[in-house]
Amino acid sequence: MRHSFPRKLLFLSSLVAVALCSGTMGYMLIEGWSFSDSLFMTVITLATIGYGETHPLSELGRYFTIALIVFGTGVVGYGISSLTLMLLQGDLPLYLRRRKMEKVIVRINNHIIICGLSRTGQYALDELISA
Repeated sequence: MRHSFPRKLLFLSSLVAVALCSGTMGYMLIEGWSFSDSLFMTVITLATIGYGETHPLSELGRYFTIALIVFGTGVVGYGISSLTLMLLQGDLPLYLRRRKMEKVIVRINNHIIICGLSRTGQYALDELISA
């Protein structure tokens, strides 16, 4: 739980990377396109820009594009909405605040912490001060 923000960020980035790699490899294998053309087609498909096809698609390529649109845009949409939620719900500021506090705690040495300042705590504090 301590490092949940970086794990979530890594998970969401991995999902988007898998969608990009799958789309790019799919076009390279199915259509025989270059890496550049395949990546470009994947990006414009996942971003729902709709420039049109980089090259004419075969029937199998069209089915692959349909699957990429349905699943890939779902993955990218999930990733973007989850990242936005993490930022708006305070995961990032909370994570940064926690890291700052951990750094401060690591630098602390030769300190005594008294929990509770009741009569007993006050007596312990007085004894510590006099010692």
